[in-house]
Amino acid sequence: MRKHLLGANVFDMAVSRIRELYAEGNRLVVSFSGGKDSSVLMELTVLAARAEGKLPVEVALRDEEVMVPGTYEYAARVAKRPEIDLKWFWGFQPSPNILDRECPFWWSYDPSMSPCG
Repeated sequence: MRKHLLGANVFDMAVSRIRELYAEGNRLVVSFSGGKDSSVLMELTVLAARAEGKLPVEVALRDEEVMVPGTYEYAARVAKRPEIDLKWFWGFQPSPNILDRECPFWWSYDPSMSPCG
């Protein structure tokens, strides 16, 4: 298959596409985990929202209480940014445990539940 060069880069095209979504009247909510991918999407969305006059960006974080060290601190810093409207949800539900057939789910940090639920 032959390449067709567009004369644009991925960064500019991503911001442009998000701007189009805002311009069409869509409500955008970024699902944020505190990792690299969702952080990049959040920052691209901030740029697009600023350009379209749609700040603050709605961001949702689902906390399963098992984040990598440093992630909570990063998420707390993100929550303080004026261009971000972060909603922090706690996931009080079981997580799949694919390594144990007798205990297919586990509950993180819930002393009222047995390890298997």
